[in-house]
Formats: sequence, structure tokens, C-alpha cells
Amino acid sequence: MKKTALTLEGTNDILFSECRFKHQTEESIMGCFESYGYFPLETPLMEYDSVFSDADGLYRLVDRNGAVVSLRPDMTMPIARVAATKLFDQLPVRASYLGNVYRFSDPTKGGRQNEFTQAGIELLGETGTFYDAEVIAVTVNALLDAGAADFMVELGNVNFVRGLLSESHLSEELQEEINDLMVKKDILSMEEVLKSVTLEESIKDIILRLPTLFGGKEVLDEMLEKRLPDQSKKALTDLLEIYTYLSYYGYENYITFDLGMNKNMDYYTGMIFKIFHQGVGFPVAGGGRYDKLISRFGKEIPATGSAIYINRLMDGMSHVISYQAPKADEILSGEDKKAMIQKAKELRKAGLSVIVNGEREGE
Repeated sequence: MKKTALTLEGTNDILFSECRFKHQTEESIMGCFESYGYFPLETPLMEYDSVFSDADGLYRLVDRNGAVVSLRPDMTMPIARVAATKLFDQLPVRASYLGNVYRFSDPTKGGRQNEFTQAGIELLGETGTFYDAEVIAVTVNALLDAGAADFMVELGNVNFVRGLLSESHLSEELQEEINDLMVKKDILSMEEVLKSVTLEESIKDIILRLPTLFGGKEVLDEMLEKRLPDQSKKALTDLLEIYTYLSYYGYENYITFDLGMNKNMDYYTGMIFKIFHQGVGFPVAGGGRYDKLISRFGKEIPATGSAIYINRLMDGMSHVISYQAPKADEILSGEDKKAMIQKAKELRKAGLSVIVNGEREGE
């Protein structure tokens, strides 16, 4: 029986007009990044496995010297390595990137890809809410330049949740359990866990409300009136400052807040955001501040970054993509092959795509 050639699970072919649209999208995004002073760099597709030691879903290989290497599951860790080894004496640095990443997806979560393209920026060596806002603004501007319109930014700060949990004096395991329940928005299970915890009732009430603490600026205003741990209060004032700076860019209408946003709390150290596009079930972009990550490579360098998931963004813009195979601008036929080739050369110099038809067998 003849076997049918299929693409690997989690990968897909991108054909002709769709591929052209993808390249145009990438070009506009990278052009936007550069207009803000974020210049491109490239890192290897493969890294020593230790670079991604605690990452999930790695594609691992063994090279001919017996070293375990991994295909990059994201672009931030390779750039963190470069920052610590090659850029630490040039700070601050604004870097951009474009490349494919590889990550085994959870088969229970449909729609995720194992291979996808990321375009993003990293702002290395700067601290403060002004620079957090800059990274968000650049990302929003890049999406607009790419033709996206129907999207919203969900903005949070991991220190809001971290401050509330620090008051509880819970074990790390129990805090992690509560984090997981918050991500799942499982309020009933959270109530059961918190019943056995000695904690001020007002703080306990806020923790239970975390899965529902999202919306406009009024969410910040409400929480700022409450008695909170210093760390949580500082997280809110930071978010308010970021919102103010984003209003200077004219992007305040794209911003909502999610105070229960707490994914990857061991990775991020402050502001965190996700961008959702109408019709797409996963974020099309996201990022945050990660001041401690680069220290894994031996240098203390504060950083903020974001990534745009190109394939997901295209899903949200599928209504403007043509899936028909494109046609050349000109097709030349005739007996004088030399004249046709010369004519095609002139037309191509003028920016047209040209096909020259030669004799076919049997003609």
C-alpha cells in the first residue's frame, strides 16, 4: 500500500500567498522594532541542553561528541545567554529577533503548534515602569503596523499575587497549588485550601477574588483603596504608572488589567502581559519583566521583553489572506527565445514577476 506523506503533528505547510503574507507581516513587524531602536540579532537553532535546563517540551538531540543539545523552545533564553557573555559591557541594549522555535505541545490542549515563528524584542539593562511601558507600546505598534486591529492587552504584575501569598506564610508547595488553581479559575478548590490557612480575612477574600479581578483601570482603583501588603501595593502603583505612560503613546484603549495573572512566577519578576486577538484562542503576543533570568548565565542584568507569535497572529488575520496560488505578472511566449529572455529581464528590473514559456515536449 502506498503511504501518504503527512506533516508531523504540530507542524504545517505554508503555501504561496499565505507564505508571502507571512513574510510581509514579519517584515513590517521587524521594521517597526527597528524604528524604536531595536536591532536584529540571530542565535543558533540548537543550544546546549543546559541553556533550557528547566524548560518543558524540549526537542533533544545528541551530537557526534555525545553532548545533549536542544532545539530552542523560545528566543529569550538564547538572548539571555548572549547578553551575559557578549553584551554585558554594552548596556543598555535593545535587541530584536525573528526565528522559528520548537516545543512539544500538550496534546490535551488543541490548537497548539510544535513549530512556530516568534518575532520579539528584549530591552536589556534598563529598569523601571517607563521601559516596561515602552516594550508594550512597541509590541502594540508592531501589531498595528502588521494590519492587526481587533486585539486587547491584558496587563498584570506577578508581585501582586506574590505579595498576597507572602502574607500567608504558606509552604512553596501550597503556594504553587493555589497558583495552579488561580490559573484554572477554580474558586471552589481555592476556598477549600484556604480554610485551613491562618490569614487575615480581607487578604483571604482578595485571594479568592483573584480569578475575577480583571477589567479596566477601575480594578486598580478599587484595589488601591484596600489594605494590602507593601509588595502588592507597589505592584499596583507600577501598573498605574505603566498605564499612564501607555496613554502618552495613545494606547490606553488597548489595555485591560488581570490582577490574577500569575503564570511563570519563577520566570517573571514584575510586569507581565498577554495580547489576545479576536478569533484566536491563545495569546498572539506576550512578555514581561525578568530581572533575574540572565543571572543564570553569571551576570545580573535587568531585562524586559516581548514576543509576537506570528502563526497565531495570522490565524487572527486569516480573513485578509488569499489562499489561492499567486500568478506571475507577465507570461511570455513565442518562437524568439532570445527576445523573450531579454524582455523578461527588463520587466523583472521593473519589479514584475515574469514567466517565460519554452517549448514543451511534443510541441
